[in-house]
Amino acid sequence: MLYNHERMYSIAIIDDEVELREGLALHFPWESVGFRVAGAYGGAEEALRELRDSPVDVVLTDIRMPFVSGLDLVRSLKEAYGPDDRTVYCLLSAHRDFDYAKAGIELGVQHYLVKPTSFPEIRELFERIRMDLDRSRVTARIEQPSANPLIRESVERMSEGIGTCTLRSLSRELGISESYLSRLFRDETGENFNAFLQRMKMERAAQLLLGSAAIRNKDVCELLGYRDTQSFCRCFKRHFGVTPSEYRKGAAR
Repeated sequence: MLYNHERMYSIAIIDDEVELREGLALHFPWESVGFRVAGAYGGAEEALRELRDSPVDVVLTDIRMPFVSGLDLVRSLKEAYGPDDRTVYCLLSAHRDFDYAKAGIELGVQHYLVKPTSFPEIRELFERIRMDLDRSRVTARIEQPSANPLIRESVERMSEGIGTCTLRSLSRELGISESYLSRLFRDETGENFNAFLQRMKMERAAQLLLGSAAIRNKDVCELLGYRDTQSFCRCFKRHFGVTPSEYRKGAAR
C-alpha cells in the first residue's frame, strides 16, 4: 500500500557505515510504509546540527559511532526539543548489549533494530511505528494528571527513573515528606502513588514489548525494577488481562 504524500512521516537515518546508510536511505521502499527520508547522515555531530532546528518524526540511529554515539545524539536532541518532544527514536546496533538497551530506555527510546537486519524486519517495525504515529501514541503516554507543578515534576521524575523510583526516593528528591506527597497524589490524580507508578510501568512495558522483538521479558522486568520475571508477568496479566507473550502475539496479528 502506498500512502498519500500528505500523510508521509519524515525519517532521518544516521550511521557511519556508508553501505548500510545508503542501503537504508536509497533502497528500502520507505514510501510503502508511509515515510520519506528527510536526511541521511554519516555521524551524530552532522545530524545534530541539522536536526536541532529541523526536527523529523523518526530518528533511526546507530549506537556505536565515532566521536558522538547514537545515545548521545538522542540525549542532545531531547534536550534541544524540550518536554514537548514527540520524536520517535529507534536505535540500530550490531551489539545486543543490555547496557545499551537500558540506557536507551532511560532516554525514552522505544524501538530497536539489531544488525544484521533485513528489509522484512524493518518493514514490520516501521509499520508499527506508522500506526503509533497515526494514533498519536509515539511517546510514553502518561497523561499529565494535574496543573500542579509539583505533580508534573513528580511524573517526569517517575518516568525517567521508572525502574528505581519509590515514594521514599521521590519525596527525598523533591524535599517533601512521604505523607504529603502521597496525599497530594491522591488528591490531584485520584490514585495513590503506588497505583499510579504501577500504571506507568505497565504502559511502558507494553511499549517495550511492541517496540522490538529483541527485548525479552527478562529485560523489561529488569528495566522496570521487578524482582523477577514471574512477578512482572503476573502484574502485566492483572493489568491487561493477557500475558506479555499473548499481548505481543495479539498486536502482531
